[in-house]
Amino acid sequence: MDSINVNKPKLRSLDAEHPSWRQMAHVQMGLQTVQLPKIVGSAHRHMDFYEDWTDARTDDSEKDKARWDRILKAVRQGKRPDDIGGPGQRIHLFKLGENYWVGDDGNRRVALAKRMKLEELLCEVSEVLDSGG
Repeated sequence: MDSINVNKPKLRSLDAEHPSWRQMAHVQMGLQTVQLPKIVGSAHRHMDFYEDWTDARTDDSEKDKARWDRILKAVRQGKRPDDIGGPGQRIHLFKLGENYWVGDDGNRRVALAKRMKLEELLCEVSEVLDSGG
């Protein structure tokens, strides 16, 4: 984990940038290959990461350490971040416009993929249909 810097900007928040996104229609798009730079923030965990996707939390709970350890171990064994956890535990993204936001699952794996400088990830995508308003 990285050192904590309270002045460093937090990750972009889907709620802050699109407050009504939850009320918009959502369409399941299935598994899609997504360019990593297009994943710009989080729908639920934006306060847990800085804008560069480094860890912003100070709790260091055992549960959190265990999650990071599991992900790092899998990567050391040759797995890609989007292949950890199996088909039922894919990284979930919401697509709104041209940008993608991590949903309920996958924030740590996206953070690691960005550190690894991967170009793309295979993710489960739900498109949020903006009615134009």
